[in-house]
Amino acid sequence: MARAGQQREMAERQAEAARRAAGLTSATSSMTVALKAMQEAAARDLASADAATAKAKLLRPTQPEHDDPNIAAALAAASGQPAVPQSLGDRLAALKAKG
Repeated sequence: MARAGQQREMAERQAEAARRAAGLTSATSSMTVALKAMQEAAARDLASADAATAKAKLLRPTQPEHDDPNIAAALAAASGQPAVPQSLGDRLAALKAKG
């Protein structure tokens, strides 16, 4: 009876080794589990940092009145300031308008 138990245990070990070799199961140690958990935590932290950077970039205050010359000219015209002429024709027209 003891011999039958030993043969059963040996067969179970061989079957487990065959499953591992076939890739059906993997032997995990506490080190591999801890390493995998740390890698997953690092990946989550990296994704969170990327999201926070993107959010900060989108929420940064903008000054379109300084960035866009069309908006700056419209604000100047609305405030009563004459627009800065860009070309020689514009300058001549501005001088004729003053005189």
